[in-house]
Amino acid sequence: MVYVFLADGFEEIEAVAPIDILRRLNIPVTIVGVTGKSVKGSHNICIDADISIDQKDFEDATALVLPGGMPGTTNLLNNDKLCQVISEQSKKGKIIAALCAAPSILSKLGLLKARDFTCYPGFEKNSGGNYKNLPLVISEGKFTLITAWGPGAAYRFGFALAEKITGENVDNLKASMMMCGD
Repeated sequence: MVYVFLADGFEEIEAVAPIDILRRLNIPVTIVGVTGKSVKGSHNICIDADISIDQKDFEDATALVLPGGMPGTTNLLNNDKLCQVISEQSKKGKIIAALCAAPSILSKLGLLKARDFTCYPGFEKNSGGNYKNLPLVISEGKFTLITAWGPGAAYRFGFALAEKITGENVDNLKASMMMCGD
């Protein structure tokens, strides 16, 4: 199961693009509301979560997805249960995927140490990791880390996540979605 965690102030396209891509491939995705079941994005688009964070233990996770946006990233970071889930799942070797400002959550949890990553410019400071000025970075290690710049990289991020989960390329899906330039 892929869990996408949303908190008020999340960047909408960074959540919806990966969810859409994964669901088109019949990969199970659950949207988790961290600040409630109805979550309002940074551009006032509301999404009804499938569950709230208090309803699950997340032991069946394949991947955790953290969209960025502000103050969504801060609201994710301020949730103790989410931080605990991220730490536990990283120790179990699961996929941890974060966009935009959200890699800063991983930094605060000490999960970027000596790891290659990318993020929205300015959020790389004091990370302990190896910032790469690239739209998408996949870093293998004890857990798989997938990071992306921000909204403009959301589709690329979603496709990379799908390929990592399935172990197959998703060129047919890209073609059916008429993706340009990737």
